[in-house]
Amino acid sequence: MAELVEVVVSDLLLDEENPRLGQKQNSQQDVYIELGKMLGTKVVVLADDIIKNGLDPMNLIAIIPTKDQKMRYKVIEGNRRVLALKALDTPSILEQCLSSKDQRRLRTLSARFHEKPIDTIQARLFDNPQEADHWIELRHTGLNDGAGLFEWNSNEKDRFAARHSGSRSPAGQVIDFVLQYGSLEPELQNSGRKILTNIERLFSSRSVREKLGIEIVDGQIVSYYPVSELVDGLSYVVESFLSGTSNVHDVYHAANREKFAENIPNSMVPRSERWESPALLGELVTGRITPIVETPKRRRHRNTVERTVVIPSSCMLNIPPPRINRIYNELKTLNIETYPNAGAILLRLFLELSITHSLQSNGELSNEYQSTDPLAKKMKVLAGHLYVREQINDQLKKAIELVANNDRNMIQASTATFNQYVHNFHVNPTPSDIRTGWDTLQPFLETIWA
Repeated sequence: MAELVEVVVSDLLLDEENPRLGQKQNSQQDVYIELGKMLGTKVVVLADDIIKNGLDPMNLIAIIPTKDQKMRYKVIEGNRRVLALKALDTPSILEQCLSSKDQRRLRTLSARFHEKPIDTIQARLFDNPQEADHWIELRHTGLNDGAGLFEWNSNEKDRFAARHSGSRSPAGQVIDFVLQYGSLEPELQNSGRKILTNIERLFSSRSVREKLGIEIVDGQIVSYYPVSELVDGLSYVVESFLSGTSNVHDVYHAANREKFAENIPNSMVPRSERWESPALLGELVTGRITPIVETPKRRRHRNTVERTVVIPSSCMLNIPPPRINRIYNELKTLNIETYPNAGAILLRLFLELSITHSLQSNGELSNEYQSTDPLAKKMKVLAGHLYVREQINDQLKKAIELVANNDRNMIQASTATFNQYVHNFHVNPTPSDIRTGWDTLQPFLETIWA
């Protein structure tokens, strides 16, 4: 049984055989450098969080005795946190692997750290690595049929965020409304299907909102009709996605959303006289109907700010493989205005690893596909399999084939362009090209990780 102990940070040694590093390191300084290179800015972000919030009390590090004369301990779980602590104490240990900007930030954090240093921390002490293997594996290898960590889906993340912001996203507000006031079957209510992003995309079309009798004002769902007129139509939307009747391909393009609106039965949409002013959805269900005043939108003077990351925050993917998930998270945070080359190459890597993982996970290894095949071939093979399984429609299949065939209309997302980013030192990716590349491929990748 692991013992709860308090240890001195200076007595902790990082794991020289850390699985994140690929091969055994020769010294503690080598571990610092290699782990620091892998983490980059993330170790500084972690250090900043420790300064602001302390160490996570729900997640203790795990250690084993080194059995050397100095009576020290090797960290077998929590190496990132211990590296951040050591770097806060001595920033110079990461000088070789951080950018000058990150080094300056780390030194500033270190000065604050020494005002109130963390000299000792609590840990779980195991007699040997084997005692901890089971728990470490569960932490890093996904759900494991329920025994491992269960990552929140986009709807659950939105609910958690709402605790702090005080408001759910518009799609989340509708989901909660339907779950409380609709009449969904129990199996649909308990469905783990990811639907938040699809509903957000659907509601981006005015025709859909008008037919359902709702509008979005300052992030809030409002309506021009009473609850009794809303519940059937909104339930129809939520049930369509929870049941799998509708998916991202039915709402990705404006034309698809228009068709979705046309298919909502007239018996399920508001039929009474529309109110002159809308009221908040939350107030409708409580009976406090207070008309709201809509703020005029000055579209002529509005400056559109492009996102500075590859993957927009609205895209929520559930990716069990740890490394691919880390790349996904990096693409959601990496500033491509500053690091366009890193963003372009990382996007290509994410695309190929996602395709390869999908083919291998579904046992689709055959004469038509080998893991060493070019990206374009693997992309077309997977698109064919997804189409046969009715996971993508004919329109998306053709779009992916155009990307793989390097059609000039798909040039920013073509496999040839991605390959040029890696192999041609005369080709310079732009942030705009990278964003367009992702936007073109997003429905394909959402299907892969659905």
